[in-house]
Order: sequence, then C-alpha cells, then structure tokens
Amino acid sequence: AGAAQAAPAIVSSTTSNLGPLERTEWIVADGLNPIDSFRMTRVRRDFGPPPKGAVLFLPSLGPTFALYEQRDPPRGFGSAIPAFFAIPGYDVWGYSPRFEGIPAGTCEAGLFDCSPFADWNIASMVDDVAFVRDQIEAAEPGLGVVVGGLSFGAIVGLAVIDADGARYDGVFA
Repeated sequence: AGAAQAAPAIVSSTTSNLGPLERTEWIVADGLNPIDSFRMTRVRRDFGPPPKGAVLFLPSLGPTFALYEQRDPPRGFGSAIPAFFAIPGYDVWGYSPRFEGIPAGTCEAGLFDCSPFADWNIASMVDDVAFVRDQIEAAEPGLGVVVGGLSFGAIVGLAVIDADGARYDGVFA
C-alpha cells in the first residue's frame, strides 16, 4: 500500500447461498498491478433480525479465509466456523491476503510483475483489514466487531488492535 497509490477499490464480487446463509466474496484491488489485490468474505443469515455483532477472521500464515470454511465431513453443513457463528445471528467476515490466487512459480518464470511483494507486510495487512472494517461499518453501521484468528491471524489481529483498537470491541487469539 504505497502512498502514491489510489485507495483500495472493490473490483468484483460473487454471492452464493449455503442453506440459510449467504456468502459473498469480493476482490479488492489496491494498485494497478493485478496481483496487488486481496479478498474479503462475508457469511450471514439471509433471514431474521439484524446481526448480534460481527466476527472478523484473519488467516494463519499460508492459508486464506478458506481455512475457517472447512467442514467437518460427518456433520456437513453448519460445522464450518463461519456457519457456526452465522446461524445464530453473527455477521461473519474474513480476510484473505494478497498472495491468494498467485500460482506457484509464476513470478520466477516472469509471467507476472511481482514487484508489489516488496510492500507486502504486516502493515499492509493492517491497512487491508482496516478497509474490511470500513465495509462492515458501511453494511451494518454501529455493529460491534471482534477481530482475530489462528496463529499468524492472531498476530495480525493484535497489530490491528494496536493500530486502531477503538474500532473494535475485542480481539481473539
């Protein structure tokens, strides 16, 4: 997230239904290079009263938000972590870092300009999460939000709280 760049912008979205839940994923560009983008995901009930609060999941090092969406095969629907929170009425959001979707070896082969990698770090992730937090506020003004995640997601969650803790109601690690 260089200072000379424009603000992040949503460039595409997809929505699908998972039983009584709606899942929307957005791609957010943060620069002119197509690899300089991240994803945010929202899983919510599509019925009932307004959400009780929001949970923003940050991924561990390597995986993306998809880590939390894995189902327990014997139990199927509702056993994934987002469904566990969304079914009783929480608005679930997830962040997937910029490295998602870049096939292995493409930078080394020169198929992509991978120079944006030099600017990707915890600070850029904190900036990305701030954008996701802005989208939560736009979707559900005044809704309480907790942020955190597993392993590296916990580290980024603590960095997010350190950068702008007043916008969050809690952190989980």
